[in-house]
Amino acid sequence: ASVYEGVWNDDVHYTDKKISLIPGRPLVGGIDASGRSPAAVVLQQTVTGQYQAIWELCADDVGGVAFSRLLRQNIAMDFPKHNIRWWGDPAGGFKSQNDERTYFDILKGEGIQVYPSPGFRLTERIECVNSILSRNNGGLPALLVGKGCKKLRQGFNGGYRFKKIGTGDSARTMPDPDKNSYSHVHDALQYAIAGTGELNVLKNRKTSNYKTYTYSTDW
Repeated sequence: ASVYEGVWNDDVHYTDKKISLIPGRPLVGGIDASGRSPAAVVLQQTVTGQYQAIWELCADDVGGVAFSRLLRQNIAMDFPKHNIRWWGDPAGGFKSQNDERTYFDILKGEGIQVYPSPGFRLTERIECVNSILSRNNGGLPALLVGKGCKKLRQGFNGGYRFKKIGTGDSARTMPDPDKNSYSHVHDALQYAIAGTGELNVLKNRKTSNYKTYTYSTDW
């Protein structure tokens, strides 16, 4: 089953019109660069609170170093002189056994400062996105996906799905989504959404325990 089945509506949550950058509004980014199919997504929030997914970068069979360079180059072209607040996998700060550098370190080496998303549990992160998909702001959907996010949209439309084990009557749906070509960009989206404070809203916490940071893309 699709992860967001019943809450995602392509007719409501997607637009094929160009979403323009709103001057002065902060940009929020999410990154999942821990595996060989890294992805990043950029959102902006309107004055009325609508989240707009405006940009994605997805790669196949690419390591952290190559993706970091690719990301830096693309951000410099598409978001010159804009600040982006980046959130990533909370485990991204852990050193691997075969490399002393974390993937946060690798990204930082390219001028991309990433901080651990408060969404440590996958179920909580999915709940965050579910919550936004279920809301509207003044008659508009609380999340709008633009045509610049093809993979993200395909994931919402069934590509990002819960893992199934077995066949026929004995088939079981697992609680975790399948790790496929759509899961990485959706992880990135979840890290960004959780980082904006939505996780605190979900938990009815009044203040965030997490500091937010920005960095400049004016290289």
